[in-house]
Amino acid sequence: MLRVMLDTNIFDHIIETPGLAGHLRSLTASSRLDIVVTHVQEDELAGIQDTEKRRAVRQVKQELNGQTCSLSADA
Repeated sequence: MLRVMLDTNIFDHIIETPGLAGHLRSLTASSRLDIVVTHVQEDELAGIQDTEKRRAVRQVKQELNGQTCSLSADA
C-alpha cells in the first residue's frame, strides 16, 4: 500500500478533473492507496471561502477515507 499526504491544492485538482476522484476512490477502496491529512490540511480546507467548493472538497476527502493523523514533535 502506498501512503500519501496530499497538499491542499491537490484537492482542487481532484474536484476539477473528471474521473480522478473515482479513480482515487477505487485505489483507496482496494487498499492500494492510503491518504492521510493533518490538522494543517483540515484547517486550510475549512478555510475555503467558496462554500460550494469547500463542500465538494470535504466530500471528496470523506469519500477517499482520508485519515487525519496528528503531528508530533516526537515523531
